[in-house]
Amino acid sequence: MHTPDATHKSSAVKPWLARSAIVAIAWAGPAIHVLAADAAPAAAPAAREPLQSIAAILALAPAEVDAKPEAVIRGVVTSTLYPAFVIQDGESPIFVAGYGRVEAEDGSAVAIERGMIVEIEGTVVAAGYAPAIRGHRTRVVGRGPVPPPVPADLSRLARGGDEGRWVTVQGVVHGFGERTAGRSNSIPMLMLDAGGWPLSISWLAADQPFDPGRLVDAKIQVTGLASALRNSRGQFVSPSVLVTNPDDVTILTTAPDDPFAGEITPLDELGRFVVQQRTGHRIRTEGIVSYAAPGLLFLQNPSAAVRIDLAPAAAVVSAAEPRFAPGDRVRVAGFLDMGRSIASLTFAVARRVGSGAPPDPEPLAVTEIARVANAFRKTTWNTEPGSYDGRLVRCTGVVEALEKTPAGLTATLSSPGGQWFATLGDQPAPPAVARLAVGNTVAV
Repeated sequence: MHTPDATHKSSAVKPWLARSAIVAIAWAGPAIHVLAADAAPAAAPAAREPLQSIAAILALAPAEVDAKPEAVIRGVVTSTLYPAFVIQDGESPIFVAGYGRVEAEDGSAVAIERGMIVEIEGTVVAAGYAPAIRGHRTRVVGRGPVPPPVPADLSRLARGGDEGRWVTVQGVVHGFGERTAGRSNSIPMLMLDAGGWPLSISWLAADQPFDPGRLVDAKIQVTGLASALRNSRGQFVSPSVLVTNPDDVTILTTAPDDPFAGEITPLDELGRFVVQQRTGHRIRTEGIVSYAAPGLLFLQNPSAAVRIDLAPAAAVVSAAEPRFAPGDRVRVAGFLDMGRSIASLTFAVARRVGSGAPPDPEPLAVTEIARVANAFRKTTWNTEPGSYDGRLVRCTGVVEALEKTPAGLTATLSSPGGQWFATLGDQPAPPAVARLAVGNTVAV
C-alpha cells in the first residue's frame, strides 16, 4: 500500500520577496493610522456580519477560524448519530458541535432528524481538523432531500478533502483495531486497502452487532461520512470514513474459509514485479523462524528474510497454535506492507508445518551491509544479495560506549570500516551487559 507524496521545488527568492512585501505593509499600516489620529478620533471597529453560508465557513483561513466568528447558516441534516452531526448546503457539508436550543418555526421543541432543513445560529470553532459550528439556536424550517453518497475520490480523501460528505468506497479489509475517542471511549476500526490507498473505517454504530473478524480479506463496499484522523495541532494525519449504519457495509466478495489455501509465494518474491495486478488480498508464504516474540515473527530461507506482524488473537481464524520458536517451519497468510520500504506481511495468521534446529547466525562484516546499500545507491538496480534486513547474523566489533536509549540498552561498536550500533531488549540479561564493557571485543 502506498501513501500520497508531493515534492515541491521552488526558488527561495519568490517566497522571500512575498514575505518582504507583507512586512512592509504591516509596518506601513500603523503609521497611516497614527497620521489619521491627528486629524480625527479613531472610529470604533465595525461589528463583523455573521457568516451566511457553509461554503464561507469552509473558505476561512485557520487564523480566522481561531477567532471564532459568528455564523447563521442553513442546510439539510445528513447525519444525526453522535458525534457525527452533519448538515449540508449544496456541495458544502459541515460538522455540528451541538445544536443549542432546538425549536420548530412555531417555537415548539423538536428533535433533530435526518432530512430536516435547519437554520443554525452559532459560533465557528476549530473542531479537530475542518471547522465546525457550535449552535446557540437551531430552527427547523422544513424538510428536503438528503444528498446521495458519491464515489470517493481517494486522492482527495488522502489529502483531507470531502470532510463530512457522504461517500462510497470499495476495498479489501486487512485488519481491525480500535482508536480512542474522548476521555475513555474507543471506536472500532477496520483497516481497508482501497485500491492501494490505506483507509480506516470507524464504526460509530456502537449499539449494533459488529463482527470484524469475518470481514478480514473480504472485499467490501462502505457508505459513510468522510472524516480525518488528526493530531492535537489540528493537522491532518490520515483519512477515515465514519459508518453510522450497519446496512452501509456490504460484502462484495467473502473471505476464503481457509486463509492458508492458495498459491505459496517464496519469501524472496514478495513485493516483486508480477504481470497480474496485485489485488490487496492475502499473500501466503513459508519460511524458517529465526526470531519469535508475541505478535512478531522473522522468517528466513537461504536467500531472503521477512518480518511478519501477526494479527491480534481475536482475528486468528485458524486453530490455536502453541508459541512459535526458532527452527519452526511456518506458513503464513498476510497482507503485503511496504511501509518500511522493504516487503513485510501484516495482520498475518500463521501455522506451524514443521520443526527443526534453530538457524545458525550468518557471520557478517558490517562493511558488507554498507556495501550493499552503496551499490544500490549508485545504480538503483537490484543488488546481490538484495538486503540483509531481517536476517539472523553475527557481527564482531570493539565496544566504545554503552548507554540507555528509548530503544533499549545500546552499544556503540567499531570494526574495520566504521562504527555501528547494537541494541539489546528492554530487559537484557546481566551476563550480556557485562560482556559489553567498554574495550571488549564482542560478537553480537
